[in-house]
Amino acid sequence: MVPSHVMPDIAFRFAGRVGALDLALSLETDSAGIIGIKGPSGCGKTSLLRAIAGLHRFAQGYCRVGETVWQDETCFVPPWQRAIGYVPQDGGLFAHLSVRKNLLFGARSPQCRGGVTWDEVVTALNLHPLLRRRVHALSGGERQRVAIGRALLTQPALLLMDEPLSALDRPTKTELIARIKLFLEEKKIATLHVSHDEEETEMLCSTVVSWPALCGTG
Repeated sequence: MVPSHVMPDIAFRFAGRVGALDLALSLETDSAGIIGIKGPSGCGKTSLLRAIAGLHRFAQGYCRVGETVWQDETCFVPPWQRAIGYVPQDGGLFAHLSVRKNLLFGARSPQCRGGVTWDEVVTALNLHPLLRRRVHALSGGERQRVAIGRALLTQPALLLMDEPLSALDRPTKTELIARIKLFLEEKKIATLHVSHDEEETEMLCSTVVSWPALCGTG
């Protein structure tokens, strides 16, 4: 288990086909921080996040966060056993549940990782006015805030965000980026962030990796 006061390093190497793409990707960093991943549409950025989350298994793969190996030639840890908070492009919320119940789904006690609390997440993302509402009554931006909150409440060692703020207008996005960045840095939550919005990436991320830097010869 990664101590709560230490931001873990990240290492991954994946190679294999995803649909028509033949990918060979790798990254290793000693200080994870908030890492932005840039690349053209359709190049496999979402597939990369899904592989790290354990939702896609490459033919060849290695994935480690801190001292914990999630995939190598001898093991493959299933998604539900990885300390991952995942925000997919569509948010992945349960339409039949309220915002409160969506947030509580999969939430873990902060004592298990020394992580975030309910009040901290709800306050940071300004979710108090939404708690009793159903998902169908939310705007696109509100759904994205709820999805981020739910991911944080899983007490992740690594947060994966795929176009997490695309539905927000610029003023709202700018304000929320400042809140999220402060929160992630204070809580030392290593993060991989994918977005087509270069300004969003530059504002949020401490490090930005372009897609060619991730790619091998595959």
